[in-house]
Amino acid sequence: IAQSGSLGLFGTVVRNSGTVSADSATLQGGKIVFKASLRVEAGGTITANGTSGGSVDISAAHSLDPDAPGVVIHTGSVQANGSAGAGGSVSMNADSILSTAAISVDGATAGGQISVQAANRALSTSSAKYTANSTQGQGGDILVSADVSNYTSGSYSATGMTGGNLTLAGNEIKLAGAQL
Repeated sequence: IAQSGSLGLFGTVVRNSGTVSADSATLQGGKIVFKASLRVEAGGTITANGTSGGSVDISAAHSLDPDAPGVVIHTGSVQANGSAGAGGSVSMNADSILSTAAISVDGATAGGQISVQAANRALSTSSAKYTANSTQGQGGDILVSADVSNYTSGSYSATGMTGGNLTLAGNEIKLAGAQL
């Protein structure tokens, strides 16, 4: 726990199954970075909430070896919400990404940004729920992109007084019960 501070976990494999928090009750949320050369397993609860949301960056290095791709496995709640200001940002970047949990960058004055970018494949199950909503302003931005295959059964919402942006991109896109 680093109240409105910065937390970083770095290694060949980064695993989290507990609580990682850089929240603030009176300031902008902090910054959390999980960075691995091979695989990140982002479970548990990861929060960078504040009056304006903070930032969470989860990434695994890109690999030229097809037998050892950089992988992000997202199974826990990730939040960068803004209680009085704009939502924050959450980014995931790897060769392949599996998402089975919620990401929230909701804000009072504006929704935040979610960016999930896979150089190979992205898979979001029906329990993947991404929100970038705003109660008083414009909805935020959600991008899920995969260069090869983007397969989703997830739920995506970027609502507000005016709508935000939802972008699902890839060479092959499969919407299997996804809610946008």
